[in-house]
Amino acid sequence: MKNLESQYSLIFDKLIKNLTKQYLELLIEEIGDTRTNAQPETFAEKLKRIREKMTAKPALKNVFKAMQSVFARVDAQVTKSIKATYSKRKFPVPRTVFRPTPALKQAVAENVALIKGIVNKQAELLEKAVVKALRQGANFSAVREAVLKQSNKGAAYAQFVAQDQVAKAYAAINAERQASAGIPGYIWSASNDNKTRPTHRIPSGRFFLWNQTMPNDTRPRDKSGKILHPGMDYRCRCSAIPAFDKSDEKLFKKNTFDA
Repeated sequence: MKNLESQYSLIFDKLIKNLTKQYLELLIEEIGDTRTNAQPETFAEKLKRIREKMTAKPALKNVFKAMQSVFARVDAQVTKSIKATYSKRKFPVPRTVFRPTPALKQAVAENVALIKGIVNKQAELLEKAVVKALRQGANFSAVREAVLKQSNKGAAYAQFVAQDQVAKAYAAINAERQASAGIPGYIWSASNDNKTRPTHRIPSGRFFLWNQTMPNDTRPRDKSGKILHPGMDYRCRCSAIPAFDKSDEKLFKKNTFDA
C-alpha cells in the first residue's frame, strides 16, 4: 500500500504545482510584472477574476484518470490477497471476488469531489497570500515568493490527504470484497515501526471477525466506541489480511521493528 500512497501523493504534488503555475500566469496577465505600492483593494476585482478563471478551468489534466488508476490498483491488490487466502486453504476462489465493488466506485466519487475542493481551497489561499504581500507594499517578485510559499504548504496538506484517502479506500474495498467472498475475518497486520501507534501495535497478528466483537477485543475504537478496522483510523497504515479463523494466525508472519 505504501507504493500506492506514494503514487497518489505524486498526483497531488503535480496538481498543486500546476495550480500554482496557472495562478502565476493569470496573476501576470491581470496585474503585470510591475512594482506597485497600491492598496490591495485596487486589485480586489482582478484577484476575484483570477480565482474564478482558475476554479472554472483548473489545471486538472489527467488528474482524475491517474486517481482512478491508483484506486483500481488498490482494488487489484485486495483481490489478489483474497485469492491467495483461498489458495492457501486449497479452496476454490468464488466468482464474487471478481465482481465490481461499490466501494471502489464510492472511493473514486469521493476523491473527485475532494480534488475539486482542493482546487477551490488552494485558489482561495493563494489569493490571501497575494493580498497579504500587497498590503506590505511588496513588488511582484515578493508576491511571487509568497505564492510559492503557500504552494509548498498546499503540497504538504495534499500529501497528507493522499495517504489518508488511499488507506480509507483500502479499508472500505477490503471489507466489502472479503464479505462478498465469504471471508469472515482478518489478521490485523501493523507496520510495527517507530510511527506505529501502541493501539495499533497491540492487535497485530491476531484474528478478528469483521461483523462482531471478539473476546478480549484489542482493536482500536473511535470516540463513539465503534471498532476501527485496519485503514479506518486517522492515517492508519495497517492491513487486514484475509483469514477464515484463528488458526490462520500461525500462517501470518508478524512485522517486527528493532527500535
